[in-house]
Amino acid sequence: MVPLRFKSNPIDQLDLDAGKNGLAEGTVGVMAVFDGHIGEEASEMASKLLLDYFYVHALFNTSELMEQYEWLPVTEDEITHLEILKEALLRTICDIDFKFSQEAFEKRIFSGSTATVALLVDGKILIVNVGDSKALLCTKKIQSGQGNLTASLSATELTEDHSPGRDDERARIEAVGGIVATLWGKPWVNAELPMS
Repeated sequence: MVPLRFKSNPIDQLDLDAGKNGLAEGTVGVMAVFDGHIGEEASEMASKLLLDYFYVHALFNTSELMEQYEWLPVTEDEITHLEILKEALLRTICDIDFKFSQEAFEKRIFSGSTATVALLVDGKILIVNVGDSKALLCTKKIQSGQGNLTASLSATELTEDHSPGRDDERARIEAVGGIVATLWGKPWVNAELPMS
């Protein structure tokens, strides 16, 4: 079993201690933005469920992978905790979406939410996004020369918006029976949402 412990910090953190199974120990920083539309119900539910669901999926994924490889001498190169965390994060987002969709149907709620979730682990960033909330990596470079200090700032977009204007998104929407209509010069899904 893999114990994950919550820490009380500005960035929510989980400690991953995989024990003697060949996986490394590490601390995972978790940051998320949920931007609701047509109400706050979806974004509120997502923010409340994220850490609990992620915790469960991280435990489950580790146990599941270790059972698959228990007869092999597993090394960190063969199963990395980043792979476990990536799968846990994807399953978490899908489960939250499913749970909210059920509740929204039962209670006739029409809100939704974008999601951008970043995991910081071992000096790496793992990001998942749904909708049009972006993740940017901002850097600052300070140079000195001839007695002057200059700073240059840059921002790199780490995610791509899910927009009905993208060819792949339009094809996905139309494949499930949706339509993409242009309203006010922008593509909208089923003439209701400007994101997919």
